[in-house]
Amino acid sequence: AEYLAKPGAWSVSSPQAASIARLTGAKLEEVPELLKGYVFPTLEEQASDKFLGGGTVKAVAAASAFLKEQGKVDAVLPDYSKYVTSKYVTEALASN
Repeated sequence: AEYLAKPGAWSVSSPQAASIARLTGAKLEEVPELLKGYVFPTLEEQASDKFLGGGTVKAVAAASAFLKEQGKVDAVLPDYSKYVTSKYVTEALASN
């Protein structure tokens, strides 16, 4: 949320960029530009059908099927929905 509100504050001289560089091994001067390439969905977006409301399960199933086709895994599950939940993001939304 902080990055979405003020992306310009995450500059090379910011403590946030320094932390990201330290934790990931990225070059400090590259962090601000790298962050621009990421997607940071809001709580509402996370709870939507695009993500935790269904889209993530579809993406995991598709990735699993691809890995099976490539011979990287022997089997895929018929359903991944028990491993993905919007419960916590919904609770976070309710508490805001």
